[in-house]
Amino acid sequence: MGALKIIKHASGPQYKVGSPGQPFTMTESWLVSWVPVNEQDVQSCPEDIAIIVAASETGAGGAYIPKVQARYTGCDANASFLVCESVDWRVMPGALKTWMVTANWSSLMEFQYNATVPEPWTRVTRTSSMRQMPIWRVDAAIPAEPYTFPPTAAGSDIGGTKVDVQGQPANRFVQQMQIICEFHYDRTFTLGPDDEIAPEPGPYFSGWLGTRNSEEFLGYDAGQILCNGISISPVNDQIYIMQFKFLFDWMSFFEQRPAPNTGGASFLAAAASTFLGVPYNQASKIAWYQPYPDREDLKLMFPTAVYNAFLTALPAVNTCATPGRSLASKQFNFDT
Repeated sequence: MGALKIIKHASGPQYKVGSPGQPFTMTESWLVSWVPVNEQDVQSCPEDIAIIVAASETGAGGAYIPKVQARYTGCDANASFLVCESVDWRVMPGALKTWMVTANWSSLMEFQYNATVPEPWTRVTRTSSMRQMPIWRVDAAIPAEPYTFPPTAAGSDIGGTKVDVQGQPANRFVQQMQIICEFHYDRTFTLGPDDEIAPEPGPYFSGWLGTRNSEEFLGYDAGQILCNGISISPVNDQIYIMQFKFLFDWMSFFEQRPAPNTGGASFLAAAASTFLGVPYNQASKIAWYQPYPDREDLKLMFPTAVYNAFLTALPAVNTCATPGRSLASKQFNFDT
């Protein structure tokens, strides 16, 4: 009867430390063989799959081939996040039941070099757009919040210059920007040997949809940012890409509404001038309307380290006394 033999390869393990967002990987190799005791054992050697199973289940001489999705054993700050992603078995030509086996470990957690926890991987994408807005007034100041609609006081008109004709509004385009913030979430990071896996990160975030920022957020003033979408995409069984979608609006999403008369149409009064010499009327009472009145501190959607990473850039700038070259001719500071 033959026996399984597992010898760890002297050239490993080997590592690759990637940039934040790229995997930290480790590979380990073993020489695995089934060694017959006598000639009869050669004729009755086990099937290949049976040897693969035995190498991971029972091992040989205290050595085991890791199973796919096994967590690396140990409490090292980096290696403890490694998960076995695949195991390659390559037959050794000319040898009986002998393979070079390579286990591929991977982690998307940022590599930690010292006691300082590394900045988490984040990504912010911005896409500009515009919305079309009917307006009865221009140069009207955006109101302070909270704002009550409809206003009840007779003197609550928003002011500004009238631009409607017979109550029909003009149109203007308001600058907007779609902002997508992403980071990695590991739902197994608190697990011990017998703990249950953490729930999928979904229901908690649904209450943020349709809310605007009550405090400054990503450099934008209160009220200018709307949470309008959340996407959670699994990279593997452990890691999710958390994707939060926000919309910036230069007018804080305010819209204009004319006060109606008793018949439901706009309340009109004679205009101060004529339209090509023809007298006409204009809406006399205009109010602001806010379709997204709920406000929250949107920074609280993120762990503190993640939000701070949105606002920084790495690596740090070169601090040499005499820079090798200047980028002033091809870069500039963007106005906010």
